[in-house]
Amino acid sequence: MSRQLLRTRRMWQPQHVRTQRLILPNVRHATFRHFAYYRPIITRTQIRRFCTSEDEIAKEAAKKARMQKMSARKASLQEESEIDLVSGTGLLVMGIAALMFYGIFKIDQEKNKGFDSSVTGLFQSIFGASDTMEDFLNKYEKYGKPEQLPDDWGWFSIIFDHLKNIVTLTGNWEGLYSKLFRCVAMPEKSLLPPVRDMGNQRTLIVDLDTVIHSTWSRKDLYERHSRPHWKKFLRRMASCGWEVIMFSSDEQMDWEENPAHVAVIDDKGYINGLLWGKDMYYFNGHKCKDISRMNRRPNRVVLLDSKPKNVQLFPENAVLLTPWRGENPDDTELEDIGLFLEYLQKADVADVRSVIEDYRGLHIPSAFREAYIEQLNSR
Repeated sequence: MSRQLLRTRRMWQPQHVRTQRLILPNVRHATFRHFAYYRPIITRTQIRRFCTSEDEIAKEAAKKARMQKMSARKASLQEESEIDLVSGTGLLVMGIAALMFYGIFKIDQEKNKGFDSSVTGLFQSIFGASDTMEDFLNKYEKYGKPEQLPDDWGWFSIIFDHLKNIVTLTGNWEGLYSKLFRCVAMPEKSLLPPVRDMGNQRTLIVDLDTVIHSTWSRKDLYERHSRPHWKKFLRRMASCGWEVIMFSSDEQMDWEENPAHVAVIDDKGYINGLLWGKDMYYFNGHKCKDISRMNRRPNRVVLLDSKPKNVQLFPENAVLLTPWRGENPDDTELEDIGLFLEYLQKADVADVRSVIEDYRGLHIPSAFREAYIEQLNSR
């Protein structure tokens, strides 16, 4: 039996010469060193069969069964994910995809008028914090003016101060991202050149998007449309002594690349200055207009805008108009607000903020026009 085992090439083979076969004369007297010369040829399966316990064999069988079950599950999921295009489900999916691609095509071909303010306002009112002018005024009355960090602060100082306010329960006016963003997008400390005090001169900061609406199409590219009565309004403001400054969140090159676009803003030279996106102060996650950087006394500055977030740093100086998107050619708000601004200038109001406060919570253009007409009728 032992001699037959040693002769079997399948189980025993020489270590150096695999083709050599050796038959020991007497296996009974062979020592360990004789058998050490031979190396057994045994597969891993045979090793596991002879060296593992029954528990390990059961675990191996269970693992193999799980692998087979997972493979069958993957195959069934792959079959379920495949949709027969001829079936009702396939036709429905193709119809939805066709409508989506058609919508994208129409958006690409038609004029892009930007986001509808009513839709975005509804979304903010449902999912975001309220940001009306009244909300900003109430917040400032309760907590005081917003805290503006020094311009020379670095990343470490900003992060340390932000964490300190959290630990001490002082609170922060804005998120950490807004503070860090200003490290790479800080406007100049002086946006306008200083002017000599001329007594009754006041400054009107007009938001460009409020009076000029932009559309874009692949065929015509950018098109600029002025709000009704804009040129007349501009001439009236310059005639009664207002210093008119245009302020836009757009980049300067987007307008100056085409002289016709600048002509839509002002083709007579009534505007005294233009400020662009790089001059905006990023605060509370939004680009804002900062009066403190304009070298003008705040009591003689009026911000004419259509978005409360743009003027959240100085809401007491803001006069809001209804956003205009080019769909209402009969809009008269510029004419109405022109009466209010002419009154401020001709009455030589010492502090424009006190008059604006009298119309708090009201739409100033229409409210002042009604009061003006009522006063004329009473005479």
